Amino acid sequence: MIETTTHLLPWESDFFQRKIGRVDFSSPKGDACEEAFDLLQAKIPAHRQPWLHHIQRQGFQFVEGEMLFRLPLTNCAKKTTACHRAIEAEIPELCDLFGGAFPHSRWRAPWFSQGENQRFYQQWISNAVLGRFDDLCLVKKIAGQIVGGVSLRVRNEEATLGLLAVSPTQRGKGIACELLAMAQHYSVTQGAKWLNIATQTQNLLAIRLYQSFGAEIHHIHYWFYR
Repeated sequence: MIETTTHLLPWESDFFQRKIGRVDFSSPKGDACEEAFDLLQAKIPAHRQPWLHHIQRQGFQFVEGEMLFRLPLTNCAKKTTACHRAIEAEIPELCDLFGGAFPHSRWRAPWFSQGENQRFYQQWISNAVLGRFDDLCLVKKIAGQIVGGVSLRVRNEEATLGLLAVSPTQRGKGIACELLAMAQHYSVTQGAKWLNIATQTQNLLAIRLYQSFGAEIHHIHYWFYR
């Protein structure tokens, strides 16, 4: 028999003004019964077939697949691009860029409105600039305007890429490569030996970019909502 518990997600619940919880297959005790939540999430490792079967029998809907890449930083090239650390005054411009950059992420309809999706990523990148959750945001500018940005956090020898976005008018010009190279360089300067990068399984452009840098698939998970 498969046993699960549910846990309240405080930040998400407060941000979206509804009670959002996560199904947990490993914790011995949850916060509340499932009926108490407005939305329940489950993140299932791809190799856990019994868990996948169980969550679908409970009425959960598949949302998306998530791939976690790990990029070794031992042979990272030296900085080759001109990016700088974003400052608070640039938050409005970054919110315009990142707010519309991820319309097909798991924070989408029918579970979240377009406005909620945009507000979520605007808050994320604002927090990154202010050093909350992510440590910082690095930006690329052309003619004084921000055309791309990437957020990062480093904990011990592990760096994690949070968000990476390029202006729609500047895509296909190698800016994403420049941002990823800068993310590598910054991570190395902070003592990291690995860069972790998560992306959707259907985001083939991002997958090819990360693999071109030598990143390898480390984990695959599936998200389900009810």
